[in-house]
Amino acid sequence: MKTIGITRTTFLLSVVCLLLIMDAKAEPGWDGWGTHFAAGELLDKGDFRGLESLAMEIKGKGYTIEQQFPELAALYGGLKLGDGFPQNVWLDRLKALKKWRAAYPDSLTAKIAEVNWYLEYSDQGYELPPPEEGPLRDPGEWAPEKTNLDKAAELLKSVPMDKVDDPEYYVDWLKVCCEQGKSKDETYWYMNKGTDLAKEYVPIYTTMAHYLLPNVKGYGEHGKPKELEEAIKEWADRFPGDKGDILYAYLLSTDAGYYGADFFKIPNTDYGRATDYGRAKKGYSLRLSGNDPEKWWDENSLAYLAGSKGDKKTAKKMLLDLEGSADIDRFFSQKTYEHFRDISGAKGEIEAALALEKSGKLAEAEAKLLSFTSDPSIYLPLVSFYERQGMKEKLLGMKMKFVGKTVKEMSEIDPRSAPADLLGEMASYYPMMGDWKNGEIAAARFDQLRPENLIGKNMLLLGAINRGDAEAAEKTIMAIASMRTDKRPYLTAQSVLRGEKKWDDVVKSMKKSNEYTGQATTAIALYYLAKAENEMASRVIDEMLPHCAENSGKSLLESLQFGSLSRSLKPVALLPSAEAATGTTLTNPTLPNNTGTN
Repeated sequence: MKTIGITRTTFLLSVVCLLLIMDAKAEPGWDGWGTHFAAGELLDKGDFRGLESLAMEIKGKGYTIEQQFPELAALYGGLKLGDGFPQNVWLDRLKALKKWRAAYPDSLTAKIAEVNWYLEYSDQGYELPPPEEGPLRDPGEWAPEKTNLDKAAELLKSVPMDKVDDPEYYVDWLKVCCEQGKSKDETYWYMNKGTDLAKEYVPIYTTMAHYLLPNVKGYGEHGKPKELEEAIKEWADRFPGDKGDILYAYLLSTDAGYYGADFFKIPNTDYGRATDYGRAKKGYSLRLSGNDPEKWWDENSLAYLAGSKGDKKTAKKMLLDLEGSADIDRFFSQKTYEHFRDISGAKGEIEAALALEKSGKLAEAEAKLLSFTSDPSIYLPLVSFYERQGMKEKLLGMKMKFVGKTVKEMSEIDPRSAPADLLGEMASYYPMMGDWKNGEIAAARFDQLRPENLIGKNMLLLGAINRGDAEAAEKTIMAIASMRTDKRPYLTAQSVLRGEKKWDDVVKSMKKSNEYTGQATTAIALYYLAKAENEMASRVIDEMLPHCAENSGKSLLESLQFGSLSRSLKPVALLPSAEAATGTTLTNPTLPNNTGTN
C-alpha cells in the first residue's frame, strides 16, 4: 500500500492490488488469488489469447454486491505493477500491453489494461513517456503538453459505446473525471451508464463516492456538505435487505480513514455525523459472520469506524484479530491506529501475552494468542511466536496471511522462479528458517524489482553479516545510504548509515514516522550489528519495536530481539567499531535466549 501523501486514486488502486493477493477462494466461483496471478503470468508469457479467454470467462459470471473487489478487478490487478518499481520496468510493462493491443486491436480488455497503466504511471509522478518507435507507435501519442491522464482519456474515447461490455471501463472514466475535475453531470453520466451495464459492480459506487468527497481537512474537492452522505444512502437503498446494508458499509468506508480519529465528529461539518454507523456495522457484521473472502479489508474498515465512533468492544475485537497485519492506510496514520489500539484495550492484551512469553510461560502465552483470533492458522502473532520459540513443526504449518501458503510451502518455493509478489515474504522468512542461501537469492531478486524498497537490501545486509562478508556488507550499506527515496524513515536511516548522525540524534523523529519505520529501524540495527556494536543494535530494536507499523519487518526485529534468529545467525565484526565482537550474537541481554520445543 502507498504512503499517506500519495493521491487518493492511487490509494484505491493499491488497495485492490493488495486485497487480490489474499487467499480469497472462500466464496464459490470467486478466485481472486488465482485470477490475479494467472493474469500476470499470461501477460509475462505474451499469451494474449489466454488473457482474452480469461476476461470473457469472468464477464460471463456476472457481478454481485457481495464482491466488493470482483474477480474482474482481480484480473486487472494482476496486470498492474503497484509502487516502487523502477521506470524501466514500467516502460517494459507498457511495451507488453501495447503488443497485446496490437495483437487484438478491438479488445476492450487490452485497452482498459493500458488505461490503468497510464493512471498508475501518473501516480508514480512520471510524465507521459515518449512514443514507441516502429509498428507499436500510436499517431499523435505524445506531445509536450499532453499528460498521462490525457492519454488514458483518449484510449477510453476510442471505444465505441455500443461495444462496451466491461464495467471497469466506467470505473476508469470515473477516475479520470475525479483527477481532471470533470463536472458532476458528466461524472454521474458515466456512473449511470456503468450501473446500467452492471448494477451490482461495487467499484463503480466506491469510485463515485470518492469523487463526491467533501473538502474536509484538505481532502476531497467535488462534494458539498451532506451530498456524499445522501448519495451513499440512496445507492444502498437501491438494494433490499442485507445487500443494501453491505453496500452502505463499503461506501461509508471509502476514504473515511483520511479524516483520522475524528470521522464522526469532524469540526465545522456534517460529514461523518450525518452517517449511520449502526447500518455500516451491521453490513460488516453480516460479512464477517460468514465465509468472508474479503475478511481482512472488512475487519480493518470496521475497526476504523468502531474506533472513530467510540465502540471500544468492536474495535478491540477487530484490532486483536488484525494484530500484525493491520492496514495503516485504513486509519490514515500510525498515530491513529495506535490510539485505537490503546483506548480499545487491544494493545494491553497483546502486551500481556508478550509478558507471559518473556517470563517463560509459553503454554499460557500461546493460549492467550489463540484466544485473540478467529483463524489461528493465519494469525501473524502466532507465526512470530512459534519462530521465536523454535517450535518448528507448528511454524511450518502456519499460513502466510496475504499469500495463502503455509510456511513449509513457502520454504519449498524456488526463489529464482517465484512470483514477484511472494519475494518480500520469502526474503524475510528463509533466514528465520535457517536457509540463508535461498534468502539471499529471494532478497536479490526482490531488490532488483523494487530497488527503492528497503526489504531486499536489509535482507542482503543480514546475509552478508551472517557470512562474515565485509565487502558485501559495506557495499549494501552504501547502496542503502545512497538509494533514491522520499520516505522520511528511509531518509533518517540513511543519515545514520552515512555517519552523519547517531541514534540519539534521530530516535525522537523515528518514533513519529510511518509504516516504513520498521524497515528503516532494521537497516539501522543491522548497521550497528555489522559494526559489532551489538548492545547499540539491541537498544535500537528495543526503543523502536513499539512504534513499528505492521507489515514492515516487525517480525524480523522481534526475532532479533528475542535472539531466536541467533540459532543460525553467526555475525562477525565487519566494519570499524569501538570494540570487536567476533562470534557474538544479537541477543537482548534482558531476555532469555529461549530455544523452545516443538
